Amino acid sequence: MNVLNNIRKYTVVILVSALVSVAGYVHTAAIYSNGAAVDKLKLVQIGTATNWASLGVGARHTVAIKSDGTLWSWGLNNYGQLGDGTTVKKLTPVQIGTATNWASLGVGAHHTTAIKSDGTLWAWGRNTQGQLGDGTAVNKLTPVQIGTATNWASVSASNSYIVAMKIDGTLWTTVIRGVD
Repeated sequence: MNVLNNIRKYTVVILVSALVSVAGYVHTAAIYSNGAAVDKLKLVQIGTATNWASLGVGARHTVAIKSDGTLWSWGLNNYGQLGDGTTVKKLTPVQIGTATNWASLGVGAHHTTAIKSDGTLWAWGRNTQGQLGDGTAVNKLTPVQIGTATNWASVSASNSYIVAMKIDGTLWTTVIRGVD
């Protein structure tokens, strides 16, 4: 078992078998498994899929990429952080769009960022302080491409900003001085 994320009273892991399991305090909503809203005192499997490749955990939502490159999310969604076009919480993983080229994630408290295999950077969710980097302060309910660059290598997200690195090693951020 490899613990990939542990934040705010719950833990989500991908087991060697590529099953996703979760344990923790149900108030976070991101730990719902199979629609059950009960505190989990031990790891429980989420669904039956065995092809999870990576995941990220926000304050109360979880986002994951399957080995086929599809994007999935579940949990609270009050700012659109799940990326499904709504602000309705999801109790089980739901596929986000139809793209099959999602490569990596950077999940913030109430927003999500990701890089596709073509090197493009995408973001969605809470954007009240411009933390998504799209030049606005409007929440995004679905993934939107950030700029036109196709050379993003990695991305990480925090409470109110993102930091991304390009293939050439340069760092880029939406950090707001004195916030977070």
